[in-house]
Amino acid sequence: MPRLGKQTLAQTFKFDCDRFLRFQLANNEEKVELGIEDIALGKIRPGVQLMQEAGNKWEIDKYEDLISVYGEDKIGFVRDDEEDERLGVKKFKVVRNLIEILSREMPPSAIIEGEFQIPNSVSHELNEACERFGIEPSKAIPDILWIRPFDTGSPLIGEPNDGSPEYEIHVIDVKLAAEASLKHFTEVTFYALSLDRFLRENNLISKYRVSAKGLVWPGSHDANEFRNLVNRFVAENNPSPIDDALADTLIAVPYEVYEVHVKRFFKNKLIPILETDPLDANWHVSSKCQLCQYLNYCMEMAADQKHLSRIPWLNQSQATLLRNEGINNTEKLTEEINRDSEVWQKIKSNNYQLKADELGLKARALALEETDIKIISDRKTLLMPHFVNMSVYLTIHFDPGSGITFAMGAKCVYFKPDRQQGEPPEIREQIFIVDRVEQLSPDTERNRLIELIDLVNDWFIEVHNDNEAIRAQRQSNSERDRAFGKASTHVFFWSSIEVKQLKRMVERHMSHPDVVSRVELLLRLFPPDSVLPIDVETYKSQPGTIVKGVVKQLLGLPITHDYTLFETANNFFPYIKEDGTTFRYFNKYGFWTKLNDQIPFERAYEVWKDDVFLRHREITPGRGRRKYTRTEILQGLDQSVKTYLNALQRVVMNIGTNCRDQLKLKKPPFSAAPLRQMNLPEQSRKLATFSKLNAITQEIEDLHKSALPIDEKEARFLSIRGMNHKPNQYQTIISQLRKTKPELVGSEILAFEFSEDSKDAKLKEGDFLCCISNETMEDSINNYWYSAMGLGFSEALALLNQEGISNPNRKVRTKLSGMFQVEILRLVTNIRPPYIILKVSNFNSEMFAFGLDQGILDLQSPIVLDYVYKDFESQEIERVLRLIGGRAPRRRR
Repeated sequence: MPRLGKQTLAQTFKFDCDRFLRFQLANNEEKVELGIEDIALGKIRPGVQLMQEAGNKWEIDKYEDLISVYGEDKIGFVRDDEEDERLGVKKFKVVRNLIEILSREMPPSAIIEGEFQIPNSVSHELNEACERFGIEPSKAIPDILWIRPFDTGSPLIGEPNDGSPEYEIHVIDVKLAAEASLKHFTEVTFYALSLDRFLRENNLISKYRVSAKGLVWPGSHDANEFRNLVNRFVAENNPSPIDDALADTLIAVPYEVYEVHVKRFFKNKLIPILETDPLDANWHVSSKCQLCQYLNYCMEMAADQKHLSRIPWLNQSQATLLRNEGINNTEKLTEEINRDSEVWQKIKSNNYQLKADELGLKARALALEETDIKIISDRKTLLMPHFVNMSVYLTIHFDPGSGITFAMGAKCVYFKPDRQQGEPPEIREQIFIVDRVEQLSPDTERNRLIELIDLVNDWFIEVHNDNEAIRAQRQSNSERDRAFGKASTHVFFWSSIEVKQLKRMVERHMSHPDVVSRVELLLRLFPPDSVLPIDVETYKSQPGTIVKGVVKQLLGLPITHDYTLFETANNFFPYIKEDGTTFRYFNKYGFWTKLNDQIPFERAYEVWKDDVFLRHREITPGRGRRKYTRTEILQGLDQSVKTYLNALQRVVMNIGTNCRDQLKLKKPPFSAAPLRQMNLPEQSRKLATFSKLNAITQEIEDLHKSALPIDEKEARFLSIRGMNHKPNQYQTIISQLRKTKPELVGSEILAFEFSEDSKDAKLKEGDFLCCISNETMEDSINNYWYSAMGLGFSEALALLNQEGISNPNRKVRTKLSGMFQVEILRLVTNIRPPYIILKVSNFNSEMFAFGLDQGILDLQSPIVLDYVYKDFESQEIERVLRLIGGRAPRRRR
């Protein structure tokens, strides 16, 4: 009989998959017919049970922590008599007399693994599922029931007329996980709702109420962290040391959010799914499916059907929208997009995300159909430079449970500034393996991180020294120092989770004396979320690139479901060997998984526990498949990290070669010189730095937006396009504006009608930081005006003097966004055609007229209106803070 328990419920939310739920609730006959009766994750990924054992060990450790601080007499639990051979500790048994314990006059402070039957009355639909389909609710075994005297101030599950209880119960789920997730929150919420019904059916609701504040006890790298926290609070004479320590340790579940999800699951999903044939249930293969035991089953079916989920970054709701319009496979989608059919236009009008990503979606779908590379030439990106002297490639692989890194790699490719033409770059590489972890202590991780920091610091310092040598040489020759000829650096990661893990490691260890003395440069480049970046200029030039994001933005490749690193390297202009065959990047069986760029974490546990499950693929006569040794696992990790680095280098090199004109990030020469601190008190300096960083963040975001194709900017509501100049039709309105606003007298005012598709743009009347340009203009509005004319600085200055422009030395550095800056006086979208009235900026009116005369802007051609960010606050904030306290730093002579 199929069971519905917390795992099935939580995994359904995690995978966001109706098919998973239907397969899990299939009866035996259905499973045999589908061929899924023997599918188990442990068989697909050997060694995954080691992580499960680590999770069990973590739970037991937390139970012992709780018993230690409260005392055995205040905790309800049953402990095994014998140690578990694999875990090395005594496991806890299920407490089966929960009703008897709760019926006592004085209940314990907590109950460990208390069991109760999930009532069918949790929902009407669950009861129907049991009666109609033979579904059996499983028994609930919450890790910890924390019992506290009423009233802690937490909201309670139920109605106000339920009255005030004596105690409230918090459901605590203990998880070895670096971060609590949707899956964990769903489990806790389901148990809380079930426990509330259980108490009601057993007439205990007057004494107990279930707190809506369910809790997750997450993983930690310090096994003694909780006990140490309790001891600290005791030493500080805290009146409630245990409660406060738990409050600091546990993560609250946003019940009001997840209650809706769980109740909606029962009300809207459970019965319809059970009424659906298993193969008709909605499904979608994506990176969410990495740990689903049915992944191979679904991927094979997706290939047979040309399923829409084969298109990377097309999500399930978008695929459903496409199917509702008769587009059921990738072939049909490609056809509709190519024809820009009425069906496709209707879809775009209903989903702005599909409209905004039309170029990318078309490229990815066409690449699959034609099995060929599609470069999205209309797109530009400021995420990556086309060339730097020193490219640093980093890859980081970690255990998602403990959050501990088990393998890292760094590779440096350096074209020195003084190298001879044609001379190859210097290449260095080093791999770091965390081969020992005792009780989830990250000490070995810290040692490897120190080695990584030292290595990368040496590389950066080498570039700094080379640039200083160039500066000194120019100074000795009485030459002007400049950026030309100096070396730049940039760091490349494949995925965002690697950057996040690097920051997590730095944050975890930055207070250690061996780390703090050498981490300054790395903090400047990649500060953790808890650290305010202090190197504003480095932050502005973006020290690193997540390459997968660039691939998503610029390329369509013949790769299904997700663009993993190896598949990208093997499909994007792969290396052809001398014999004419294609070189392919791959890792051995057991050192990679589908839809994942991380080395499987099982290998880490096999090394840490010296308990290997992985077997060689080759069959030895009489012995079968031989198990790997620990040494072979370590060698496999080392080789795998090297392969990741080589593949990442290959992808970056090919993007730089084949998409050079699309890569717009400019890198200044690198300097590791000590930063000049603002002469302000620390808090004032932090505030001033924060305001500058906020301004730079906005500026970078604006630059990224301006680099988008015009169709995409309109689809994302960033621009008004299709603007046609109407100098005569709106003179009456312009005259009325001049009468009501005397300050407009003498100002140049322009009127335009524009595309109805731009009516919902995020621009409004009164916006004055706007810029107009021609839709066909190739230059960015953030470039200097003379770049649009193909002039150099000296030529531009001479032209301004020739045309009699006032203050030419200042105005020569005007950007296109300043030259054609306008203010929105009137924006009318509720009539056809919509129209807009703009005022030319008085400050740059002379340059505006000059730009028209030179043909930089043609008012007779279609115009686009963009928002332009300008920083008005950060310098003013710094000036005010200096007036309040502090003085300006001395100027350099």
